[in-house]
Amino acid sequence: MALTSDRFMSRALRIHRLVKRGLAAGLRRCSRGAATTAVQTAASPSPPALRQQGENAFAVDADALLLNPSPGAAFPPYFLAAVEAGGYARGLVLLALYPVLRALPCGARVRAMAMVSFCGLRRDEAARVGRAVLPKIFSREAPGVHAVEPALRALPKEAKVVAVSPTFPTVMVEAFLKEYVGFDAVAGRELKGGPRYLTGAMAELDTERVARSLDQTEKTTSCGYAPKPVVFHDGRLAFTPTAAAALAMYIYFPFGVVLAVIRIAIYILLPWRVSAVAAALTGVRVLSPIPLRRLTRDREVDRRRMSSMLARGDVIVCPEGTTCREPYLLRFSPLFAELAAEVTPEAVDARTSEFYATSTSPLAKSLDSVYFLMNPRPEYSVQFLKPVSTEGGKSSIEVANEVQRELASALGFQGTTLTRKDKYLLLSGNEGLLRSS
Repeated sequence: MALTSDRFMSRALRIHRLVKRGLAAGLRRCSRGAATTAVQTAASPSPPALRQQGENAFAVDADALLLNPSPGAAFPPYFLAAVEAGGYARGLVLLALYPVLRALPCGARVRAMAMVSFCGLRRDEAARVGRAVLPKIFSREAPGVHAVEPALRALPKEAKVVAVSPTFPTVMVEAFLKEYVGFDAVAGRELKGGPRYLTGAMAELDTERVARSLDQTEKTTSCGYAPKPVVFHDGRLAFTPTAAAALAMYIYFPFGVVLAVIRIAIYILLPWRVSAVAAALTGVRVLSPIPLRRLTRDREVDRRRMSSMLARGDVIVCPEGTTCREPYLLRFSPLFAELAAEVTPEAVDARTSEFYATSTSPLAKSLDSVYFLMNPRPEYSVQFLKPVSTEGGKSSIEVANEVQRELASALGFQGTTLTRKDKYLLLSGNEGLLRSS
């Protein structure tokens, strides 16, 4: 009976995937269609010209680095800022205005998008989106970032370079251009408003401010200019939100909510064997449910807790302490290697096409499971690797590093020394610790 149920569940899942593949592929085509056309137009972007501003001071056009030469190229970053900082309703307003925006001159179009995206937002929330969300889309879509690298490397070591953007407010591009590309300063159009809230109106670009920004900036890039990969980023949208892709997302969104509710109801209300078959019909397969135990991040307390659990059976540990959306593994805590004579590495990779299911905000984190189940075809790939001995004179740190290398090789990822603390400090400005009541 169990074998028959498994066969039926497997066949049902294959049928469901065939049906859903068309929808997911259509959404991906929408997000890539406009970008593909632009990339074909500018497959080999010429490096933006460097303008000398003084002795050992240069300026470069940031818009030439960040934008493809098309009227709608600036829409995806503004749409992301509107959705991630202001909510889906604000993004829908911006999308509804898109046909009108296309008819406006470039300057008026940019001012209108900034007004819709930022009017009434808190300054700190706009800064969070610029720091935690937008670097990913700029790194993925910016055509000229690598093209300008040879020209920047040819400059004298003491030269300072400012990136100038007439299209984007400084708050949108400063984090990416300084932290990931390596410019010494960024000069964009400033958003008007009070000390806490923004009006959305943009000031004109002050050319004198460009010179002042260089004079007031110390040289920070001592090892040359080289784009760095974006390892950590936040936000919910897992695709490039061109106007067509954003429209497809809003059409799909209510169906995604209903689909998530059905999937959750299946897990909660139906018996285990029935729920496994029913879940397969909705596009997900249920692994064996695993009880969760939160660790305290106090080494001795966690050691005693894990030892007590091991005395009752096998224990699964997540040594990174968090997740990473990009193909990188964070540094492993070595505690797991001190508790057993052997560990079995298990490589788990979550794949989503429309919505990311991880967040650093405590409030948003409560919806992570819902967003995961809203995807048309959410998937977890699981690989069981050969056991690794923790004995033989190796330290727990050496074992942890060995396990990290094995898992990185199996997943095709790259191991790093970055930690959970690094992730939360960058994305949310805290260490990611929950206060215990």
